[in-house]
Amino acid sequence: MTEARAVGGVRTLVGVVALVLLVCGSVLAAAGAVGVWVDGTRRDADGFLTTGARSFHSNGYALSFGAVDMRWTEVAVPVGQDWLGVVELRGDQDVFVGIGAADDVAEYLAEVEYDEVRVREAAIGYRHHPGGPAPSVPAARPIWVAYGTGSLAWQAEEGEWAAVLLNPDGSRVVDSKVSARATVPALGPVSATALLGGVVVLAVGGVVLLSAGVRGRKRPNGQ
Repeated sequence: MTEARAVGGVRTLVGVVALVLLVCGSVLAAAGAVGVWVDGTRRDADGFLTTGARSFHSNGYALSFGAVDMRWTEVAVPVGQDWLGVVELRGDQDVFVGIGAADDVAEYLAEVEYDEVRVREAAIGYRHHPGGPAPSVPAARPIWVAYGTGSLAWQAEEGEWAAVLLNPDGSRVVDSKVSARATVPALGPVSATALLGGVVVLAVGGVVLLSAGVRGRKRPNGQ
């Protein structure tokens, strides 16, 4: 009786392990499949993945999209150039668009009245920062790693960055539609690896589950 209980316990444990493998494999394979589909079907004619355009408004002198940290690289893979690739930001044709180091942008906007954009799910919110006009026209400042009027293109790199919209002459009230797109070169290889890995984990889980079932059927005959 004790041996039968032990065998039953082992079989249950093997079944649980198999179930965990099957669930993890399914999730991994599904995520990889979605990534492969997006990489193969959702790119535009230039090979970019594109967001839709959304409208943003500030009664102040600038719109800031906050700091984006591209230094999370736990596996020593730079998230910037290896993952995002080339990034393009597009606004209205009469708007200055700039990307700079987050600290430099924060210093530039320290005494400026502006609104910081906060997007949560489908809702757009703003955090208002009181102040005065910009200390100079934006293009005159040497803080931008990329900038342009209406749009910019930037080779993403590791660091902490902030994107800002201003009027080219530094005047108040900034209103523009904004869209972004990026090449995301890592999406295809990472998705394919995830899909293949998920299939392998599913296969292993299936073998473990099958072997547990076979052992369970054979055990009574062997006693």
